[in-house]
Amino acid sequence: ELKNRPVRFIEQQPKKRPEPPPEYKVQSGDTLRSIAENLYGDAQRWIDLYNANKDKINRSMVEPGQVLIVPK
Repeated sequence: ELKNRPVRFIEQQPKKRPEPPPEYKVQSGDTLRSIAENLYGDAQRWIDLYNANKDKINRSMVEPGQVLIVPK
């Protein structure tokens, strides 16, 4: 009988993402949002990628073969 048995919760540690590499080579089909999702697990961080690379990004568009700086 399960009534009146104490319930124990196991505290889970959040999974730590590996640190992103210092650079990323853009692949065909990549967007800043998809790159941010892959590297950070958060598509909203596309703006961080943009700000670190705005000197080489035209209108938020990336081209295959471009090498982007990846901020931490």
